[in-house]
Amino acid sequence: MPDFSRPGSDGSLPAGVPEWRDNLGQLAERGLIYTVRSHNLASCHQQYRIVAVFKQKIASGTEFTAYADLYRRVTRLAHARAAELSCPDHGEALHARVLRHSWSRIPGQAHDFPCAVCVVELACPRSERTEGESEPTPQALKEPGGTPPEKFAGLTMQRADEFYNEYDVCDPPGMSTDPVTFSYGEYVETCDGIDFEPFLERAENRARFHYDLIAGRPGSAKAPFAVLRRDWWAIADAKFVVVVVYFQL
Repeated sequence: MPDFSRPGSDGSLPAGVPEWRDNLGQLAERGLIYTVRSHNLASCHQQYRIVAVFKQKIASGTEFTAYADLYRRVTRLAHARAAELSCPDHGEALHARVLRHSWSRIPGQAHDFPCAVCVVELACPRSERTEGESEPTPQALKEPGGTPPEKFAGLTMQRADEFYNEYDVCDPPGMSTDPVTFSYGEYVETCDGIDFEPFLERAENRARFHYDLIAGRPGSAKAPFAVLRRDWWAIADAKFVVVVVYFQL
């Protein structure tokens, strides 16, 4: 039985698969980095913000027009998470609006990285509703577009309650047989006297949520969710707890 009062790990990875902490300069081929500041709305008068990002890899100079696939991926994730939450005062489903969205291509040297991002804001359905961004047309999603960069710049200064940074940089995407790396990070008031067990439970819950989204996509072969390995530690200066969960599709 692990000692959850201190940093540790359990389970094992297939031979040749690097551990996340030993591979910080080079992420696994596919995974998700998740950060949470709070788990629920404190009251129905407070908004809750979810940011979802997805990127993949292509050879530099290659034509890319499939931004619709990337956009569906991030909006599906954000709205699936929104469906899990409810108004703390009334218990009703929350009103969700896409506050900002963008799809673009990040240039590199040998490779470029097409990506999509959406910011979804949740609020009590009884509060005054403000409409968000309109859903982009199929034609608009054939080339970079979305919210102008200057509008996004101001938004990045505001805190997100949950941040999902997903990536699949294998070539071609979706073809890696390595385990999926799910990194869970949670801000805490203090790292003194931490019991890591509830953090591990929450990390596995989010990892299973991510697994269900991936395995539920057409063409994915769904096997029972099984954790291969877990690592956990705290970053005292940042008041931040990290749990890494590895699972196989």
